[in-house]
Amino acid sequence: MAVSQLKADSSPSAHPLANPGYGKRSAPEQLPRRESDFAHLPRREASIAAYIDRLPDGSDISVKMLAKVLPDYGQCAVRTSLRRLSEAGHLRLGRQTVTDEATGSRRWVTRTFFSRTARDDAWWAAFQGLGGSSGTTTAPPPGSRADRSPSSVPARTRSSPPSAVPSPRCPSRLTTASPLSPSPPTG
Repeated sequence: MAVSQLKADSSPSAHPLANPGYGKRSAPEQLPRRESDFAHLPRREASIAAYIDRLPDGSDISVKMLAKVLPDYGQCAVRTSLRRLSEAGHLRLGRQTVTDEATGSRRWVTRTFFSRTARDDAWWAAFQGLGGSSGTTTAPPPGSRADRSPSSVPARTRSSPPSAVPSPRCPSRLTTASPLSPSPPTG
């Protein structure tokens, strides 16, 4: 779906903003807009990427909000599209610590960066390693949920079957032929 085919009710000017300090953040050093910016993506991902690209910084680009303002796609479709945009190098989530000036408390927030120019993982790592457009990206505190990578989470172990299977109350009457076993051929 081309940018011009988006519905009038899903115009970027009417899109809600996220809470201050959150929402979409544009990555630096992007090429100017062109019709073919998202031509390498499937139609749904290209449509959602074109919509996000036209949004101003600070817009709420959560799955729920995008599904609400883009009625052609549900939450599952939007979530899948955002994941594919991330894999294609257009979208990146990064965790940062933020210090509240009033209270001095620190907390972890997730920043969402968008680039109409596809970037590789090395570029995103270098960009986020410098802290992005504001704040500092650091490692999450040890033991926090953010610190868990798939390799640090213990794998589930399959429990062993019970050692003794309780016997049925009545003996099985299916000793000669089971309804699940094939019947003997008739002559």
